[in-house]
Amino acid sequence: MHDGTTPLMLAVRLAVEGMVEELINADADVNATDAQGNIIIIIIIVLQSLLPYWPLKVKGPDIL
Repeated sequence: MHDGTTPLMLAVRLAVEGMVEELINADADVNATDAQGNIIIIIIIVLQSLLPYWPLKVKGPDIL
């Protein structure tokens, strides 16, 4: 994507739980940054704080 969003970032933003797991299992770069310098964990934390019903959760260092 033009803004540096990776498929994993998009799956996280859209809360596509099965896709997030599949991308991680396929060695998607969980440390990739978008054009604004955001990484996956920051995106998840922001989404959880703004949308408490958001289905993906962070469990320790793991996503999901």
